[in-house]
Amino acid sequence: MRTRVIVVNLARSAQRRRSLARRHAAADPTAKDAADDGAQARAEREAVLVALGRIARRQRACLVLRYYLDLPESEVAGVLGISQGSVKTHTSRGLAGMANLLGDRR
Repeated sequence: MRTRVIVVNLARSAQRRRSLARRHAAADPTAKDAADDGAQARAEREAVLVALGRIARRQRACLVLRYYLDLPESEVAGVLGISQGSVKTHTSRGLAGMANLLGDRR
């Protein structure tokens, strides 16, 4: 239930931001730079989602629970029914896989 509420709220927030950016872009021609930043952020978010889909299922679950839902390792372990050490291993391997798929974007 909590996850559904989070997803719905994030979707609503994203929609509000897009709507507000469109209104500002229409009212102020200099706001085009902000719209370009939004397009870049969407492209980066899409790349992350694609990369998440390409890593192992357990690694993906650990990364989503740990970083998207901000759960501590102990709760991730409880949710997945694995040890905390396994959470650390899957998280580390998942991050390495994501870095490999996304390349160094710094």
